[in-house]
Amino acid sequence: MLGAATPPPTPPSPVCLIGHCCHDTLVLRNGDGHHRVLGGSVAYMARFLHAADVPYHLATAVGADFAFAGAARPAWLPPLAPTGKLPTTHYVNDFSATRNALADDREEHVRARCADLTPALIAASLPSSPPVLDIACVVPIVGEVSLPTLAWIRRTARLVLADAQGLVRRVPASISPTSPARVERRAIDPAAYACIDFLKVGDAEAQYVCRAAAATAGCTLLVTHGGSPAPVHARAGRAVPECEICLPDGSTVIVPGFAVPADKCRDPTGCGDAFLAGVVVGLRRGLGVAEAVRVGHSFGALNVQHVGIPPDGALPPLLLGVVEGGVV
Repeated sequence: MLGAATPPPTPPSPVCLIGHCCHDTLVLRNGDGHHRVLGGSVAYMARFLHAADVPYHLATAVGADFAFAGAARPAWLPPLAPTGKLPTTHYVNDFSATRNALADDREEHVRARCADLTPALIAASLPSSPPVLDIACVVPIVGEVSLPTLAWIRRTARLVLADAQGLVRRVPASISPTSPARVERRAIDPAAYACIDFLKVGDAEAQYVCRAAAATAGCTLLVTHGGSPAPVHARAGRAVPECEICLPDGSTVIVPGFAVPADKCRDPTGCGDAFLAGVVVGLRRGLGVAEAVRVGHSFGALNVQHVGIPPDGALPPLLLGVVEGGVV
């Protein structure tokens, strides 16, 4: 049921975040310039889970060129050893042609792509053997989690959440910094829905997701209309997001988000990741799905006010209120 609480595990286990960390190049609108920052959904989610005092570990891959190791590594990011000989994934988000500061419109390119995440690589990152997962978040950047690996995660984890963006994105096999590849999209394999309990779907991915196939497989869709937190509708110059919860029984519920003043919306990159982290926090605390989505909205609303991942000191006051009160 939509409002039914999800019993938290006893004792709580770390959340497993599965996907590439990357180098993000952000080309922002309104003359806000170029930024080379730490990126990847796992990094954004780790930042918010850390601030919410939720334990986690990363199943990821980076190259020897990873720029955020050693002294440059933020305290909330676990040390990451290079995986093989491939370079770190490098993703370019170019918002410079967008006039609407509240819209998540972008040109997307990939300049490098690291190794695929196989069951063996994921299992090696886990503290237990054989691997045991409680909550797994499958949040690839651009197709690094294959369908067989997703099926393995389903067999290994109690609860699987995923983001459609990294499941629908594709790039050619041969890419380089001098010959970046434009990101393309294709429909999610229908067999993937049976591997996922909650699938977050943004506007950019909606046409590649089959609602009927998801319902048949028992997968709940969390469809963030207009981006997160870009607007479905503007109210007094504020971004007002909505999430449509599509349950397997065919029923839907709209959960409104929080208004963010337009002049505070700096960078939509990672807002969906922050949203999904909030959903995880809510479900892990035993909240119902709608209440967990409200927590997700609040995380996304904070994330959009920063360029890249919010810095130290930017999150704890809000997150503590969210965790204690369920919503803000």
